[in-house]
Parts: sequence; C-alpha cells; structure tokens
Amino acid sequence: MPDFERVTIEPASFADPRDGSRPLVVFGHGTYARGSILEGQPKRVFLAQFDSIEEAKATYPDAEELNYSSAFFPLSGESLADMSGLPKEPPSWFDPSYAGESWDEEE
Repeated sequence: MPDFERVTIEPASFADPRDGSRPLVVFGHGTYARGSILEGQPKRVFLAQFDSIEEAKATYPDAEELNYSSAFFPLSGESLADMSGLPKEPPSWFDPSYAGESWDEEE
C-alpha cells in the first residue's frame, strides 16, 4: 500500500440501499508525486469500506476518525471553471476557424 501523509475513517456520503445505514469509508490523503500531471496537488484515495468503527480500526489502527467528509469543496465561491486555471480569453494564436470551434460557448 502506498504511503499516505494521513489516513481517515469517515462516514460515507451515501446510504446503504438495503437498510439506509451509512457505512464507514477509509481514505488515504497525500500529495501527487513529481511527474504526475497533478504534481503537488492534494490527493484523496479510497482505501476500504466497513460497517463498524471496530472493523475499520482493526485494519487501520492509526487512522484518524472523522464525523464529517474530508472531500474538498471550494468555499470561496469560485466556480469550477474559475478553479481550472484556464484563461478567460483565448490565446493570441487561437483561430476558431481551424476546428470549427469557438472560445465563447454562446456562439
């Protein structure tokens, strides 16, 4: 198993369709390695799912117990498009006639 900076046990974001209970899920947290297209960005990896905290702690004894999701949701009001890092205006070399594409979605 890869090394993670931290491992968490947290409630799943979904309910079990059989009985409505929320299983516990385990995530490894770290940073994408050098050479990855996501290099330096936070990484959250699903590791396992359990029905009880005892089962989860038996398998991941050093994991941190959370009563909330560790999923990242931007709180700054930025849209996903703003967070992409892509420019708002096309580069000077962009010519929509090359591919029949347009930078502006409304056209």
